[in-house]
Amino acid sequence: MKQSVPTSLCQKMRYLQHFNLYQFLFFVAILLIVIFFSLFYGSVHISFEERISTVLKIITGTLDTDNLKPYETIIYHIRLPRVLLVAITGASLSLVGILMQTITRNELADPYILGVSSGASAGAVSAIVLGLFAFISPYNIYFGAFVGGLVATSVVVVFNLNRRNMSNLVLIGIGISSLFSAMTTAIIYLSKNESQVKSAMFWMLGSFSGVKWSFLPLPFLALIAILIFCLLCSNILDTLLLGAEASQQLGVNVGMIKLAIILLSSLVVSIIVANVGVIAFIGLIIPHIVRQIISVKHFKLSLYSALIGATFLIIIDTISRSWFKPEEIPIGILTSLIGSPLFVYIIIQGSRRR
Repeated sequence: MKQSVPTSLCQKMRYLQHFNLYQFLFFVAILLIVIFFSLFYGSVHISFEERISTVLKIITGTLDTDNLKPYETIIYHIRLPRVLLVAITGASLSLVGILMQTITRNELADPYILGVSSGASAGAVSAIVLGLFAFISPYNIYFGAFVGGLVATSVVVVFNLNRRNMSNLVLIGIGISSLFSAMTTAIIYLSKNESQVKSAMFWMLGSFSGVKWSFLPLPFLALIAILIFCLLCSNILDTLLLGAEASQQLGVNVGMIKLAIILLSSLVVSIIVANVGVIAFIGLIIPHIVRQIISVKHFKLSLYSALIGATFLIIIDTISRSWFKPEEIPIGILTSLIGSPLFVYIIIQGSRRR
């Protein structure tokens, strides 16, 4: 008789008994501190007193958004929505990385490395330049990104369902990424509309410039959805690491859970890409760090990856817009500079273990 996957209240309580509240609050505090100080940095100089007064008004809810002073406008309408979207993006990509690493049983899996981000980018650019899915405007860019990301994710999972070979996974990812990148480049190159080309280039670089409050609802809902999924299904995700056969013996519908992960991951990545472009290596870096310093169990892994992913990307974004003033370096460049060496390191470590 098949055993059911642990989901009882008692088993959930055991999770909480081993949950370090002080450790969790520490990382929450770090995130809030980083958000607080990130509001202070940008291309426009604002005095320390003006920064503090504006932030305190935001926290206490006393900021009059209808009669903002110039420096309050900069902090409230430019920096704050940007910082919040950066945090949402960092947390979301970290969680997508976890899910992909789980269903492929490979710690190198990542939306960028596997070509999922490139697929979503190609879909978004096709919607912009070629006018695909125009009948569902203004959501055609999101839908185009979703279709592209879904195709890329499906190809990777099909080719890697029963394999743990890192080299195969990387080669598949490189092939998919190259294919979609070539498609994106061709679409942009052949376009005769200069404004469309400029808009499309945004999705290839990855940037948080020009973020508005209206950008936040969809990414926020996507983050909530994937976080809830990861936490509620943490036992099932732990079981999947044992392999498909063992998971089925324990009562897991492997095909259904993997399909749900593919669809959810594609949806989240498409929403992120449609808003800020391709951000590389976050889904690789953060879960790897959390496994090393906190836990490999998916409940803690998901919770802390979301917190640390948000914190990490805010720090990188703050560097990108403050260290190179008055210019701003696309954040995708900085994450690639940091993620590439770690990617090589993980491959070397994996080779040594074998």
